[in-house]
Amino acid sequence: MKKKEAMNEQDAQVFYSKLSQKEREIIINFSQAKEALQEISNKQSITQEALFSFILTHLPKIKNEIFLPISIFSTSLTTLESIVKYLKEEKKFSLHLIAMHIGRDERNVWNMHRNANKKHPQKFIIVQANLIIPLSIFSQKPLSAQESIVTYLKDKLHYSYHAIAILLKRNDRTIWTVYHRSGKKNE
Repeated sequence: MKKKEAMNEQDAQVFYSKLSQKEREIIINFSQAKEALQEISNKQSITQEALFSFILTHLPKIKNEIFLPISIFSTSLTTLESIVKYLKEEKKFSLHLIAMHIGRDERNVWNMHRNANKKHPQKFIIVQANLIIPLSIFSQKPLSAQESIVTYLKDKLHYSYHAIAILLKRNDRTIWTVYHRSGKKNE
């Protein structure tokens, strides 16, 4: 069966009348989504072709990614303790699953969770943030969790040392040191 490429007004009306209610809703939703995508395209200064390419190529991988809100990182917990506590308490992951995702030994993850609960017994207050961090960056070897997040924020998102320090609630000099240490490891 040959597919139609373009329709005149009368063919379009006949075509639309043959659609089921569900198919009509899908077309209406697509039309609304197209308008929303146009707004995103304009706001983000990206062509619609690039946006569609992103949706078709990268979105299936990205939507299966686990993201962490930047607000979980605090001064009282290490980066890894914050990640483990968030995944265990908010996402209800098992310690085994957490260990698999961050590339650490399950016994170490158990110990981090225990320490995190001693230091910070209350649940995280999750603030709706514009910035989320992909969990997959923490499985990179040989970088520590703190080196991974600082490198990600500096190299991928182009944040300044000061901005990273504010986000992670750390000292500017600490961020600088962590970033340069990770650079030496990656050489």
